[in-house]
Amino acid sequence: MPKYSGDTIRAFAYIKQHLFYKHYVTSQRTLASQQTEKPISYATKKRVVRKELTPDWLRENEEAAPLAPAFKDDAHFEEEKKKLAESLRELEQELKNN
Repeated sequence: MPKYSGDTIRAFAYIKQHLFYKHYVTSQRTLASQQTEKPISYATKKRVVRKELTPDWLRENEEAAPLAPAFKDDAHFEEEKKKLAESLRELEQELKNN
């Protein structure tokens, strides 16, 4: 009950701004206290590991691709190595001559 007849609030607009400000201040205080109580720790967060599936067309190409010919033995490898060395020497000679 107001003490004087002029103390009554006749319009909400008169007090609206004050009420909204009080609500804003209290909500910001509670938000700040919650953040200080529970700091975000990146070490305790669970990491999300994403696995991408290989597309079918890529697997089909890998299966269909012929593998490089394997050498039957070390002697065969040495023969191929000598042939390549000779062809390399011949190319070097041609470059020197030109």
